[in-house]
Amino acid sequence: MTLLFIKPSWNIQMLSQKIFELLKRFSEKKYNIFHAKMEDDSDVFTNLKVDISEKSKILVVYGDNATGKSLISKLLEQILKQDKIAVRNACVRNRTSSGIEKAMIYGDEATQSTGATSFNVIKLCLNSCLKDTKESVAILDEPDLGLSSRFSKSLAQFIMSYTKEMNNEQFVVITSHNKDFIQQLINDSENGVSSFGINTEQNLQDFINNDDIASIEELENRGSFGHKRWLAIENSLK
Repeated sequence: MTLLFIKPSWNIQMLSQKIFELLKRFSEKKYNIFHAKMEDDSDVFTNLKVDISEKSKILVVYGDNATGKSLISKLLEQILKQDKIAVRNACVRNRTSSGIEKAMIYGDEATQSTGATSFNVIKLCLNSCLKDTKESVAILDEPDLGLSSRFSKSLAQFIMSYTKEMNNEQFVVITSHNKDFIQQLINDSENGVSSFGINTEQNLQDFINNDDIASIEELENRGSFGHKRWLAIENSLK
């Protein structure tokens, strides 16, 4: 899906402030996509929770399965690119799709774990962002995919070590619902973590602490819900 947006007209110098301004616009539903309706006329996007830590160099987009976390990262990517900001995207597709070229660069999942393959892509993405000489954003879409709790925590520490090397022209966006992984990001952060919650009234810490268990019916309906949500979003862009 191609998402077309008007380039923001802002008088902001710092990259993080540009991203924070976009998040505020998202939460205020200033783009048509956030007014998408399901077949029963319910909103695709209900609660959009923004919490900004002004000195942070990392944003966590959180929410349950099929709420639109990857879509938010795609929105950010396309709008930032309009402003000539470099975007390094380690999306799930780039890490888990098959192909000889991918296997040669990142590793082959036939001979190594999904988590190990993901780590290679994430490391390359972060290194590219650090080497950029202009404004650059690394987008890590569910970087903890395929990792156990123990390894997801070590990955969080690894990512945070990169943010400590970043200057004001570099930033990291992460989408995840892995609570152990997100908590470790928070624990290792020196300047706080900014967050954007989708279809939740909970702030990031409350989301982590929530122990509610979904019904199996909810889980079974996630797939069809995700498809219907995409159809609703496509209709909102026509």
